[in-house]
Amino acid sequence: MPFEYFFCSKGGVHLSIHLIHYAIQNVLGEIIWESALLTTAVVIALTIYTFWASRRGYDFSFLGPFLFAGLIILILFILIQVQINGMYLDLLFNRLK
Repeated sequence: MPFEYFFCSKGGVHLSIHLIHYAIQNVLGEIIWESALLTTAVVIALTIYTFWASRRGYDFSFLGPFLFAGLIILILFILIQVQINGMYLDLLFNRLK
């Protein structure tokens, strides 16, 4: 394994541990477990569906433009919310406290 992959993965694991620690300190534990469980379920379900569909010869390349547009919309929404100190981010963070 190249050194770059090793150091990037080490940094990602390190960051995720600190983010989880921060989230556990500031948020109720039930919410953390619920979000972790739901995320795991979605990832497993999508992985199983992708393997099943690829064996049957389905092609997912038509989703590229939709995924790109969704990513751009998400990035712009976050940038706008951060720049104008948006109401939606305040609502989100107030719910987490």
